[in-house]
Amino acid sequence: MSVTPKRTLEFLKIVLKKVRHLVDENNLETSRLPPWLRGTTIRFGWINDTLVAVFEDSEKDELINRNKVHADTVLLLDFNDFNPSGASLPLNKNEGLVLMKGEYGDGKRVIFSLKGEWPALFLCGQSSYHGPLAFFDIFVQHTPGTVEGATPVITRFVPFALYVHENDVREVDGFWEKSKHNLLENLKYVSESEEGTFYEKLNTRYSTFAMTKKSGVIILGKDEGNALKELLKVKDYVSSKGYNADLIKKLPESPMMSNDEKVRLWTISSRFCIMIDTEASGHIKEYEILKQQKTVFALLRPKGKGSTHMIGDDEFDVNYIRTFEYDKCPSTVLDEVISWCEETISKRTDYYNEKYPWRN
Repeated sequence: MSVTPKRTLEFLKIVLKKVRHLVDENNLETSRLPPWLRGTTIRFGWINDTLVAVFEDSEKDELINRNKVHADTVLLLDFNDFNPSGASLPLNKNEGLVLMKGEYGDGKRVIFSLKGEWPALFLCGQSSYHGPLAFFDIFVQHTPGTVEGATPVITRFVPFALYVHENDVREVDGFWEKSKHNLLENLKYVSESEEGTFYEKLNTRYSTFAMTKKSGVIILGKDEGNALKELLKVKDYVSSKGYNADLIKKLPESPMMSNDEKVRLWTISSRFCIMIDTEASGHIKEYEILKQQKTVFALLRPKGKGSTHMIGDDEFDVNYIRTFEYDKCPSTVLDEVISWCEETISKRTDYYNEKYPWRN
């Protein structure tokens, strides 16, 4: 890779600007398009002579340089660098943009499941030139074990990603000419399809606080540094199961609301909550709020550890709180967590339907 960091940043900023201009000049309704088109965090790095950039929803534009890495899944899944082993897919050698589009919406998820210790999805930077590749609305899932039924430990949602050869990074206008048509056709498809309706409802939820009990899940815990990365992994895994999962810090708030009120508003209107308890933070108070308002929630802790003994001992007295312990990462117990939450919700629903005759 011989492209300077400055040039790489300029390329990504220009591409983002051109995509947004494409939306405007074609009068596409932004409320029916993915949120990353309005605010995005771009996580990018170089694999030999291939630039890989992952665009994710964000409140404001931010670029995070991972510099030189050895596998595309390092960027797609956002974990530490490694040298990939095993087979991976070759990149397209033709010049035109290849676009891979997953379905995304109510009950629709496209998931690439990678098994083995050190997987890579595409073989990057191994040919003299490859054409650009774009991802849209695809979940990427990693399962280190190869045993049948092994639990995925990381799932990330990739709203948009680009694989671009260094030749195209140097010549952004040439890259855009060969890419803009396919990008526009995809954005038009999203805007005019059921997926656009899904995004419209999702954007309405953010703007009007219209979360429903049907699919909203709130993820709580320490939301800084490495702890934040763990929360995001949990969020994306839960989202891959068909829920609309969010971190409490990412949800809207009104200037007149206290932090307590914000937590109460969003958690009481969610289907259930998941709290990661690794070190002391504001979630200790959030625990008491959820307990008081009888929110169904799971407390996830490293085996034999936790931030404090002041929380996590209530499942003896109440049936809507349960503690789950995990060995290495929270994702390994999330299937069990979701199953317990849904079972508890079902029992609660049956009870209240029987208790309140007008519901029948």
